[in-house]
Amino acid sequence: MKYILILICIANIPTISAQISPEKIDIVRDKWGVAHIYAEKDVEVSYGLAWAHSEDGFKTIQSTLLAGKLMAGRQFGKEGAGIDFFTQFIGAPDVVKEKKDELSPEFLALLDGYIQGINSYAKANKEEVLHRKLFPVTADDMLTAFVLSLKNFYKV
Repeated sequence: MKYILILICIANIPTISAQISPEKIDIVRDKWGVAHIYAEKDVEVSYGLAWAHSEDGFKTIQSTLLAGKLMAGRQFGKEGAGIDFFTQFIGAPDVVKEKKDELSPEFLALLDGYIQGINSYAKANKEEVLHRKLFPVTADDMLTAFVLSLKNFYKV
């Protein structure tokens, strides 16, 4: 329950459009390598952010998403199976199913933009994909990974 409250708090983001035009997104890195994303729509910025995150740490992102899809065991063996068990034990997939409708449409649209960015990066960079069945990821996969991450972070 606490996890969804945190997700709802960060869901108060300005409204956006669901249309994404990747060709209208500019990712510019400064002299320190920090990505600055420019686009007309927030959903496109979300897409660009996912792309930039993927450029910077696609393996880490995938490790988290594997847990969100209950596939960590397939990639990481016994240690990953423990993560899959823990994800189910804390009821992360059930929390997502029960509470997803409480998230704002604006947040879900941003999440969708981010997911489209991750999936597009995976499609364009197949050689970096850790497990062939990981993609495409869905909103439920990402939200399950969020719940798991928050549980691990806060240890509650």
